[in-house]
Amino acid sequence: MLTRLYLNNCFTHMDRTFTFEGGLTGIIGPNESGKSLIVEMVRYALFGSKALRGKSEDYKKLHVELDFVVGGVDYRIRGSRRS
Repeated sequence: MLTRLYLNNCFTHMDRTFTFEGGLTGIIGPNESGKSLIVEMVRYALFGSKALRGKSEDYKKLHVELDFVVGGVDYRIRGSRRS
């Protein structure tokens, strides 16, 4: 279960923390508000730069932290593309 996503220098989410409660989570908002970007950043945290949609230089200063729980164990992944 995802518990927290922190994004820094990430387009529309420059310094933002998203927390996820137990149960089903929906990501809603107007067009171009960054909904798909949230999902992309979860993929990036889990799978690395192969999960990014844009050009590498677009993500130069990106920093992502993803917290999640699997089998009762807490994990934190940090991903960064700082030059």
